[in-house]
Amino acid sequence: MQHKLPKGICLSFDFEDSHLDLPLLYLKRGSTIPCTPLHQHVGEANPTDDNSLLVALDEHGILFKDDGDGYEYIKGGYLLTTYVSEHQSSVVTLRVSKAEGSWKRPNHRLHVQLLLGIGAVLDAWGTDGEILQIKMPSEDDLSELILAGKREYRLRIGTQWPHSRVDVNGYEEYSGVEYRSAGCFEEYSVIDRHLEQPGEIESLNLEGDIIIGGGLILERKISFPENVPVRI
Repeated sequence: MQHKLPKGICLSFDFEDSHLDLPLLYLKRGSTIPCTPLHQHVGEANPTDDNSLLVALDEHGILFKDDGDGYEYIKGGYLLTTYVSEHQSSVVTLRVSKAEGSWKRPNHRLHVQLLLGIGAVLDAWGTDGEILQIKMPSEDDLSELILAGKREYRLRIGTQWPHSRVDVNGYEEYSGVEYRSAGCFEEYSVIDRHLEQPGEIESLNLEGDIIIGGGLILERKISFPENVPVRI
């Protein structure tokens, strides 16, 4: 489907897990998103876990921390941090502009991912609470990083070919072998099957109600020439 982004410049990014079945991710300029390691429940989390900030210059981002269980946050048992990123000359400075709550800041590392363009990210590490400065690349190096990011993204997407199988009286198509997405799943009835002699084309005529009960029918013919890629 065509997507409509809000006004302003939005930068695309991913977590190196781009997949045809996953949504496209964009971050509007002036936004910062805190990320933490994946946990199944709050009991797995540790106050000293590394934090990550996805930064699309400029403005600020806010990170809230508490025990994850209980009601101590009502009495001030939390840490609410506001981060600010500023770009001056060729240096990006990230700092804490404000902190609220009675929690002492844990001693943990801060991983900053500065979004530069399509698939291009500048990584920097520091200590949470301390000023972190990131030197921006030159215009030529920045262009090369963006081009490399585009190539890497296309390579990841380009290796994901649709997979399919033919069952009794049906055909289904999906985009990954590890799981099947309802968004890429289609069922058809086989209305005609041609099983020719070896070396000749084998084909199926299919039709499917792609809007269930809506009366919109999609017809397909799939042929399987010997030693030639499948044609649809």
